[in-house]
Amino acid sequence: MGAGCCSHDEAAAATLNDKAQLEVARESEADSLQVRDVEVLKMMDPELPKPKLTITIVDAKGIRNSDWLPGLGKPDCYCCVLKGGTEIFKTKTINNSLMPLWEERFEIFDDTDIEELEFKVWDKDFIGSDYLGKVVVKKEAFAENGINGEFEMEEAGGNIRAYLGLKIEVAGKECPPSSAVDIEVTVERGDDMKYGIRIDDQSKLDLQIYEIEEGAFQKYNESVEPDLQVTKSDYIVSVNGIEDNCEEMMQQFNTPKVTVKFKRALNFTVILDKSDTTKKLGIIVPKPMRNDCLAIMKIEDGLIKDYNDKCAQESDQILERDRIVSVKGRTGSAGHLKTKMDSMKGKFQVGMQRPHPGHLKSVPR
Repeated sequence: MGAGCCSHDEAAAATLNDKAQLEVARESEADSLQVRDVEVLKMMDPELPKPKLTITIVDAKGIRNSDWLPGLGKPDCYCCVLKGGTEIFKTKTINNSLMPLWEERFEIFDDTDIEELEFKVWDKDFIGSDYLGKVVVKKEAFAENGINGEFEMEEAGGNIRAYLGLKIEVAGKECPPSSAVDIEVTVERGDDMKYGIRIDDQSKLDLQIYEIEEGAFQKYNESVEPDLQVTKSDYIVSVNGIEDNCEEMMQQFNTPKVTVKFKRALNFTVILDKSDTTKKLGIIVPKPMRNDCLAIMKIEDGLIKDYNDKCAQESDQILERDRIVSVKGRTGSAGHLKTKMDSMKGKFQVGMQRPHPGHLKSVPR
């Protein structure tokens, strides 16, 4: 029998299976089905109830590496969706990635008993799974127009800022455009007040908040909820409408009022293997090195390039403009981090920060 063909009995079984699913969907509109299944059923019966919600689990960023021990690689991630504590959907597992891209959709036909939806991310291990964090979305957050963006995960681990990309579409409503993890702030300094932010411009390509001191931005932070506050490690995207020119952006802080757009740093970890102790890192860093991160200006032949060559996705690689912020969990000055990296042997964990995914040559979305 030729490839792609099936017997009469097989075809009949498939038809019966589709009909059975159709009856289930009719009898219990609360069932959640994958979008491709619903599309097949709609072709069979146009009167099939329409879904109330269409949910897309896009991706995760900044998750901790629960497989960081030597030889274990990166986590194999999947996401479960729970309603009232009961699992209603699970994505496929993305193997060996700290930035899993799922882009999986499913539909919910009855949302009357939903109070909140819980999205839990797990790392599938040989025995069981390791919990990586969750996002809880209250019904009132999406009931009117839906949501579309990146949401910070709870319980992601100490000093970890991880995000889950989600889109919830409400039937008959236009979903809002995707919102990146960023904030826009307008502050005005008084005659006797400074802006009160120290900015790291050592790479000459990005501006990053190094410290927040007493001043206009600290006063702003005291007036808003924590998720809207300006924090250390945030990147400055634009100042008074000026972007992509660090020198001109810095000059705007000489004016009495600024509107600044910030983007949260993306934190992630990598495991490097320096079994060959003679191998150089192969990175160019600013001179002099400053502050408490090591900015990567250029990647040449060496340990970092070897690591990148083994990565399946560009988003898993170490990129130019990324910053090294810890070695084996230890932080310190940029000079200390460089010395630590040079002296390491065998496999070790490195904490990284990425300005934002916008400087990738192609962002998987």
